[in-house]
Amino acid sequence: MRIAVTQMAPVWENKEQNKLICNKLVSDAAKEGAELIVFPEMTLTGFTMNVEYAGEKSLEGGETVEYFKELSLKYDTDIIFGMVYVDDMPYNLSVLVEKGRLRSYYKKLHPFSYGGEADYYGKGDNIESVLYKGEKLSMFVCYDLRFPEIFQYASKESKIITVIANWPAERKEQWDALLRARAIENQVFIVGVNRVGKGNGITYDGSSAVYSPYGERITKCTDKNILYADINISEADRYRNEFPVKKDRREKLYIKFYQD
Repeated sequence: MRIAVTQMAPVWENKEQNKLICNKLVSDAAKEGAELIVFPEMTLTGFTMNVEYAGEKSLEGGETVEYFKELSLKYDTDIIFGMVYVDDMPYNLSVLVEKGRLRSYYKKLHPFSYGGEADYYGKGDNIESVLYKGEKLSMFVCYDLRFPEIFQYASKESKIITVIANWPAERKEQWDALLRARAIENQVFIVGVNRVGKGNGITYDGSSAVYSPYGERITKCTDKNILYADINISEADRYRNEFPVKKDRREKLYIKFYQD
């Protein structure tokens, strides 16, 4: 499977301009044979606290989901993107569209309180996994990357985990280290997608990457705006059988530590 990870520079709080950018990126990636294209967090708005502008009260039939469904059909590719969904309250979402259909969405578990996100957005309560191309896939968002427990839980089933982000350039080294660590310790493919450019006074430098279960960075750059990785998801199973780290986990003991 060929995955395209984007290095998008969203126009701040401008959905129409960002739709044009996404259309070009999907078109280019599809020409290179990408089966799955992944965009950064809050794809059409940037990392905004302006819920009135960014928030949408519908998924099916809503502006953002319908737009990416159209792109998926137009270019015959699957897409993961970020958006703001207002349910009982606003949530920061990662969404998968496959063959023009809404397949799955995930509510960010850990709003970034240091950056004020927790003052505007709710906390999700579920880790979602979806059957994708015969294997399970899970989605996380940005700050979730700092919480390894949820990756251990997701990787019980999932062999590929995506992390869409707006991760500032000043913490780039941490982004790189955490992505690689999550791949190694969970024996999964980790797909990390970050934006570039400036938004709301914050600088981003991308550093999007795909890491193999062995911790190898496997993305290839053919275009400064898109990187590609060719993966066989079953490699995660083979590695787990060769080097069965998960069999040695003592989760009941770990729970005891938390309870104590």
